[in-house]
Amino acid sequence: YSEWVLVPIVGSAELVFLWGILNRFKVSLFVFDGWDPGFISSIGNTNWFCGYMSVLFPVIVGLYWYRGKKNRFLYGVLIVVGSLIAVINGSDSGVFAAVIMFIFLGVISFDTVDRLQTFGEILLVFAVTNWGAYMVKTKIPQLLNYGSAQFMNMMLNKYVVTALLVTAVIVFVFALLFNKGIIKYPVFIQKFGGIIVVSLALVALAFAVTLIVVNTKSGGALPLIGDNKLFKFDDYWGSHRGVIWRAGIMEFKSLSLWRKLVGVGPDCFYHATMDNEPVRELILKHYPDARLTNCHNALLTMLNNVGILGTLSFAALLFTSVKLCMARLDDHPELIILPLSVVMYLANNVVSFQTVSSVPYLFMIIGVTAAMLVKIGKQESK
Repeated sequence: YSEWVLVPIVGSAELVFLWGILNRFKVSLFVFDGWDPGFISSIGNTNWFCGYMSVLFPVIVGLYWYRGKKNRFLYGVLIVVGSLIAVINGSDSGVFAAVIMFIFLGVISFDTVDRLQTFGEILLVFAVTNWGAYMVKTKIPQLLNYGSAQFMNMMLNKYVVTALLVTAVIVFVFALLFNKGIIKYPVFIQKFGGIIVVSLALVALAFAVTLIVVNTKSGGALPLIGDNKLFKFDDYWGSHRGVIWRAGIMEFKSLSLWRKLVGVGPDCFYHATMDNEPVRELILKHYPDARLTNCHNALLTMLNNVGILGTLSFAALLFTSVKLCMARLDDHPELIILPLSVVMYLANNVVSFQTVSSVPYLFMIIGVTAAMLVKIGKQESK
């Protein structure tokens, strides 16, 4: 294994990200039959693009986390590019997944002041980039060409970008003071900082879910958020995710025990639903002229396609790979790239799906970190 293997991986990813940024700023390198303004980069569909980004953007973040001191400017620029396309690509799943990844990175960065300072720098770069996107959106919106994704618009709200920037500055400044020895790093924060962050994230999630449930049951009667589609769960929630998930659940519940275990077959969700009259009628009611080939949720799609056994096998692969990396992370921080990729990949696929622009690259990163582990093992055995 050599770190040079990451150069073409990161370099090509940055080119894809830059191409996407140009598209969102109305610059099209290529125009062809069937092209439309929603087309992004070399990939096209924003869901497919976010799948690609969710695997490779974390690799760039991980590089800064363990090599940032050697070349902050270079890795900072790379993160700016990834952060910008994450918030303006036009899909909710990408920026949501990025937020989850940064929370995870923050949780594991409290053990040393060096790591906390590096995380503060990364978070500050993301926050400043987010603020820049907000300024463009509000001051010169005609420059941008992107959809009206709800979570993305919430992330580019003035209160959210301000809170994110203030949080990043606080984390960075205090970490810097800790690192310089001006203020002693509290043992309590070192031991329980990650737990506090996780607890706050869970409270925020529970609060958001509560708002959605109450607002939905009240028919959108809550003040301020009543008319916000993000806080009203129905068939049309999240670009019809509500009805798609309902169809996926109906299909899985209708399967025999054997089919629940092994599934209806890889990529066979569409054919299975078309053979199931109640599910077919529900889908055709909302998608009369389209083929619904997945549930827009990777877990639900896998349960239908490859069953409980196939889903557990894939989950075991990810879990064991991440566990091996996390077990050696203290002495080999370069292994962070896989845990970050898996976390962002899974977060993205809560409302998205597996594609040829995501899963093969995830396997590639698993292979890269496996090579790292082999090299580490050989060095330790000498």
